[in-house]
Amino acid sequence: MDLLVRIAGFDSIDEMEAAREDRYWDSLTCALNDREFAACYLMGYAIEILVKTAFFRFDGIHAGADLRPSLRVARRHPRFTQPTGLSTIQAHGIHNVRAWGDLLIDARQRAGPARAMDPILAGKLVYELRWVENNWSETLHYRRSIPAAEEIARLLSIADWLRTHYSAFWS
Repeated sequence: MDLLVRIAGFDSIDEMEAAREDRYWDSLTCALNDREFAACYLMGYAIEILVKTAFFRFDGIHAGADLRPSLRVARRHPRFTQPTGLSTIQAHGIHNVRAWGDLLIDARQRAGPARAMDPILAGKLVYELRWVENNWSETLHYRRSIPAAEEIARLLSIADWLRTHYSAFWS
């Protein structure tokens, strides 16, 4: 049976969280095998998935629910549709990890003081996602591999911090 048939279904928080862990460990495997550029590409996706699922969890979406309608709505949000002034090889649109982080922080703020994200946590999240935004994009798959040992080390550090604080982002 074809691969795309075997993975058929819909995007859900549960499915995306499992994919996030797969991309995280795939990235580490690449890094350990001197494939740092590929490791960066995969780790960036792990980070993107983590921030997206934290937003959807905070939004109250059931972990097994189909996320396609929510993703369609998100695609039309100004944070993903307005130009950012970044170069064409940097993250745009629905893959913009900083925009997802901003959406999460804003949603928590709008939910009231009791639900607002701790300002120190929010500041660290923005800081880390800004670094990711400047060093990762889904468009890396269009580029030849170059040395990226420093970048994968930093992405791994960020991913580990995000994984450690994951539930604090949405609970």
